[in-house]
Amino acid sequence: MEHIAKTIKRTIFAVALIAGIAACTKDDDIEDIFVDRAWTLTYIQEGGSRKYTEGKRYSMLFADGAFTATTPSGNTIIGEWQANGDTRSFTCYNVRANGNISKDTIAQKMYNILTNAKKYEGDTNWLRIKQQENVYMLLGTAPID
Repeated sequence: MEHIAKTIKRTIFAVALIAGIAACTKDDDIEDIFVDRAWTLTYIQEGGSRKYTEGKRYSMLFADGAFTATTPSGNTIIGEWQANGDTRSFTCYNVRANGNISKDTIAQKMYNILTNAKKYEGDTNWLRIKQQENVYMLLGTAPID
């Protein structure tokens, strides 16, 4: 009887250990999160303040290695991106605006965050692209038009 109790305890310990290791080593599926998924900007966080889109639609679409952010006026911010699902690092490069975003403060903030992005958080429903811990843009999923 004592032998069976020890075997059960060891089995439970082994299962818990394997489950713990599996949870710690799980990488994000970058392609599933980013590629061919349409996103809508919810707000931009800068320190203690949030800038909401006020009913205007700012959208983002990530393709394989490239992205396009579209403003309500039809201007775009485009560039290339890469992410690491293990470290959740996120980098954009060759970021440029097509059209005039100088009078659109939200587009300017998006441009700045994308240009200086360091990390991401999220999944297939929501996504934070972070310049730093308290400077980021929050995106939610959106239907593809």
